[in-house]
Amino acid sequence: GWVCIGEPVEYEEVSDGNPSRHVLKPTRGSAVTNPANDPTMYTVDVVAQINVGGVQCKAKRSLYYQVEEPYQPFPLDTLPICNGEELKLDLLEYMEKKDPERVLVFSNYSKVSWYVDDQLYSEGFTLNLDGTTLEGTKLTQVVEQTACPTVRKDYVISHANRPHVTLSSEKGKMCVGDTVSLLVQTDNATKLEWQRVDNWGEFQTFEFTNVVDRFKISPSLTSKYRVKASLIGCETTSDVVEVEVQYPVEVTLSSNLEGKQVTLCRDDEAWF
Repeated sequence: GWVCIGEPVEYEEVSDGNPSRHVLKPTRGSAVTNPANDPTMYTVDVVAQINVGGVQCKAKRSLYYQVEEPYQPFPLDTLPICNGEELKLDLLEYMEKKDPERVLVFSNYSKVSWYVDDQLYSEGFTLNLDGTTLEGTKLTQVVEQTACPTVRKDYVISHANRPHVTLSSEKGKMCVGDTVSLLVQTDNATKLEWQRVDNWGEFQTFEFTNVVDRFKISPSLTSKYRVKASLIGCETTSDVVEVEVQYPVEVTLSSNLEGKQVTLCRDDEAWF
């Protein structure tokens, strides 16, 4: 039958018509997968010590059972929901990243329900919730399992506003190789991603930082920069700035007098 890993399971041993009861506490490490391509089927060897006429005998029998591992709730406690934006949770995708072996058991033998302020909102492994939910709304996740206890987890929704960001340059024009500061203004972003245009006109990331208010650049071929402001739970925003880069004027001087002694009489002609 089905058992939950870590939960005690009582089984009965019968020897010479005399039953006795034992408690088995299955653990993932002590069980043997059987067959190898089915992570839900396990075996465990139970060895009973039997006293027959003063002689200690051993009786061994293998028990086969299918197992569930207790579901660990989605880590939503610190995730804000951005005002006016959608929140999408996918439990199977989340579990696939953490432990692919558990997905088969969970998807086949678990039922997931979502409640908003104690009212049933939807059922299924994914949740789509828009960001218009009021601050302090209670979101409840209920997971019913075959053998493991039902998991009920409450979250209190906290709102965050999409981060605002503007990017500007302290100089509109500069000479190639000079240094100029790009100035950033943002309100509640937690991370900035700096990008610049490459030789093919595409933005490429060159720096991740916590929020800082300026960044010094010395552009050569490119002068277009972008900063992307991030906040968990909210859509990323960005702003672009372009600084005009000028190159030094190169001057060469030539004359028909090159290689000659430069001595001119009045009315002689020379050009430069």
